[in-house]
Amino acid sequence: MKLKKGRLLVLVGSLLLLMIQDIYGQQRPVMSTYHFNPIVINPAIAGRLNQLSLTAMNRNQWVNIDGAPSFQSFIAHNAFNANQIGGGLIFTSDKVGVHNDIGLFAAYAYKIRMSRGVISFGLQGGFNSRKSDFTQLNIRDAQDPFLSGTPKTFNPNFGTGVYWQDKKSYISLSVPFILSPRAFDIETDSPVEATEVRHYYLYAGTAFKLDEHERFLLNPSFLIRVPERGPIGWDLNANLIIEQKIYTGVSWRSGDSIILLLQLILNDNFRVGYGYDVITSALTRYSKGSHEIMLNYRIPIKNHKNSPECPTYI
Repeated sequence: MKLKKGRLLVLVGSLLLLMIQDIYGQQRPVMSTYHFNPIVINPAIAGRLNQLSLTAMNRNQWVNIDGAPSFQSFIAHNAFNANQIGGGLIFTSDKVGVHNDIGLFAAYAYKIRMSRGVISFGLQGGFNSRKSDFTQLNIRDAQDPFLSGTPKTFNPNFGTGVYWQDKKSYISLSVPFILSPRAFDIETDSPVEATEVRHYYLYAGTAFKLDEHERFLLNPSFLIRVPERGPIGWDLNANLIIEQKIYTGVSWRSGDSIILLLQLILNDNFRVGYGYDVITSALTRYSKGSHEIMLNYRIPIKNHKNSPECPTYI
C-alpha cells in the first residue's frame, strides 16, 4: 500500500517511540484529552475549525492522594477573515499541593493554503500568576525561608508553534512557553535555583478509513514532550471513530499510565469528552487513577469560498 508523506511520518514516529527506554516525569501539566482540544499545546491551532469553539476541561490527577494535581482550563477560539486568521483566549488553573498557578494567554494564528493542505503559524502571549500558601503545612522550623508565608510570583511569557493539516492528517510543533521564569521569588543566600524549563511538543496523527463509506475510521497519533533539561516523555494513541459521532480510544503514556478515551458528539453544537488514566507506575498502590472531563460547544461559521480545509474527523 502506498503511503502519503503525512501518514508515513506518523507511522515512523510511532515506531521510534517504541524504542525509547528511559521514562521520567514532566514539569508542565500533562493532559489526556488534548486530542479533542489541541490548542492547549499549540497556539497555531487557534481558529482551525472555521467555528467558534468554547471548551471547558477539568482534570483530577491521582485521586485519593492529598495535594495531588488538579488542572482546569477554559478556552475560546474562533476564525476570522474568511478563516485566514485564528484568535483565542486560554485560561488555566493548575493546583498542586499548596501551590496554585493561574494563567491567561491570548493566541493568534495565520493560515496559508498550500498545494496540499494548510499551514498555520501561531503566537501566544500572556502571564502566569502563582501563589504558594505554606501556612497550610505543618513544618518543624517556622523560620525556614523556603517554607513560610504566602509568596507570589507574576511571570509574563510567550510561545509559538506551527501546524500543518489536510483533511486526513496533521503535524504540530510548538513551544508554548519560551521564557524560563523562577518558580518561587524567595531571596536567600542559598544557591538553590527553581525555574520552569522550556518544553517542546511534537504532535502528529492521521486517519485510515476501515470501510468504503468511512463509517469507521482509525486515528493513530503520537505526542512527544521534550523538556530542555530532563528526559523525553511520550504518548502513543489510537482512536476508533464511529459514524463521526463516537470516538473511543486508548493511549499509552511513557512510564505513567494507560489512558481510556471517549468523546461523544451529541449534535452539531455539543461534544463531551472523557479520559481515565489507569496508573501503571508505583503510584497504583496509593491511587486508582486520574479523571479528566471536557465539554465543548461549537457555533459553525458560514463557509467561505476560499476557506482553508480542516480535518473532517476533529
